[in-house]
Amino acid sequence: MPNLNEFFDKKPEEVKEKPYELEYLNGVRACSKCDEDVTGAYWDPIELFMSWKCSKGHDTVFRVV
Repeated sequence: MPNLNEFFDKKPEEVKEKPYELEYLNGVRACSKCDEDVTGAYWDPIELFMSWKCSKGHDTVFRVV
């Protein structure tokens, strides 16, 4: 008969993420909350999203699905 404690006490394996850098994209983009233009954005090639932040602290994120 199997030892059930082996399943209950099993610790999850550590998830190792590959380090990568966000790509900086030039260009003017509009803030989604206020009427301000932001120069540049960051592209995440792994998660497939682009994001930028205006000087007032509003985050804008677009995700590719």
